Amino acid sequence: MAVSNRVKLHLLLLIGFNVALFVPMIGHGFVLDDFVLLATLAFHPFSFGLTHAHGAFYTPLTWIWYKTDWSLWGMNAFPFALGDFVVYVANTLLLYRLALTLYQDESAAGWTALGFTLLFSANTWAAMWIATRAHVLVAFFYLAALNTTLWFTRTNRYRFLAAVCLFLLTTAAIFSKEDGITVVAAVAIVIFFEKQLTRPGCLLLLTSFLFLLGVYFWLRAGSGAEAIDFNAKRNYAYDLSFDVLFENLGFNIMRTYGCLGLIGTAIAFSCYLQTRSLDLSFFSLRDALLSIALFLVAIAPFLLLRVKLGIYMYLAGACAALLLGAFMRALNASRRTIKQTRQSFAAAIPVVFIVVMLAARVWSHSYRWMKMADTSTAILSQIKAQVPTVRLPAAIVLRYSKVDKVHRFPDTFGTWTFPSAMQLLYQTPTLKGFLVQDAEMVPIPDRASAIYFSYVLDAKSVTVTKTK
Repeated sequence: MAVSNRVKLHLLLLIGFNVALFVPMIGHGFVLDDFVLLATLAFHPFSFGLTHAHGAFYTPLTWIWYKTDWSLWGMNAFPFALGDFVVYVANTLLLYRLALTLYQDESAAGWTALGFTLLFSANTWAAMWIATRAHVLVAFFYLAALNTTLWFTRTNRYRFLAAVCLFLLTTAAIFSKEDGITVVAAVAIVIFFEKQLTRPGCLLLLTSFLFLLGVYFWLRAGSGAEAIDFNAKRNYAYDLSFDVLFENLGFNIMRTYGCLGLIGTAIAFSCYLQTRSLDLSFFSLRDALLSIALFLVAIAPFLLLRVKLGIYMYLAGACAALLLGAFMRALNASRRTIKQTRQSFAAAIPVVFIVVMLAARVWSHSYRWMKMADTSTAILSQIKAQVPTVRLPAAIVLRYSKVDKVHRFPDTFGTWTFPSAMQLLYQTPTLKGFLVQDAEMVPIPDRASAIYFSYVLDAKSVTVTKTK
């Protein structure tokens, strides 16, 4: 199928928008769980992540990419971040392709992809935090699988090839991130909405997915990944509570459909200013149900968790954005039947205002992540400059008096990740690290020599000094 000039322009604008929004701020350094991840990469062989969980989850395909990056770049954060960003942008383009195939409307596809880009705070976490790579990677294979599902249901000549590609993409999604298992249900939903569920080959393909899930859970069971249980004391335990369910559902809806609703309202108001009339009779209930069904499937693994993280809404946000595309297609169809009464810049002001407001919110949140990365890089470089080597057994203690809100310290590390940062800095897994406030006691191990540093609270710069 030939690509129109308008589609090419949309794709270039989407790429340019994301580049302008994120590239100046990515890759400034590592933060928080990045250090735990990198320590695992540094002190375990390549084969480790193929059979073992790293962190709490079993994600072997993501491990392969991480380990390759570590072998090539070491502690250089920018190549890590750039790789994530390339896949992040690819996800936006895959969503554009999915919406274009579903709606056959270039404008609807463009707004679907742009709406997804403006979602807060999922996209900021996905683009700025290296430790969330698994979420970006699973979304890539997930969206590619949904695009391939449409190819599988609408082709006759290449049906077997489409089925093979769909199976491979589904496999990649499942082994990239644990919530990738929902891709099986997502593919089944698309096949159902395409009215192809009883077509020869569909049931066989879906049955093969069940076998694939069985293999995954068998491998996961022996990997040491965090158990799926309802122990409230565990970080990722489920809570069988309607309060938790409705709280999480409302939280996710507001951060996805709520944000997209602002964009849709602005577009509708702009259309009204131009036509003095709106007709939404072209809006398809089928399209709305498809978006909602895919959204619920994508967010299902997180609905009963006590912990709430912005990154959990990344994949679900892509599914939610399809509803904005369906709404836009209905508006375009209604405008073609109504005589336009005026065309003015003023009519576009509501849309421009909402887009700029949401983009500014994404940028400000990303800027805070960049400040954290800058701070961690400065602290590590200053510690290394003052103490180039350590003699084991040893412990490095970094004290601070007050929280530095300007430089996001100690948020930059967190007490649980600072030890990993010190082990990486000196390339030894036995080095101890402690990040404490001045009044806290430090449990220095027996016979270990302690090296003390102090974080100097300064609004203008990040300064760490060696103390006695």
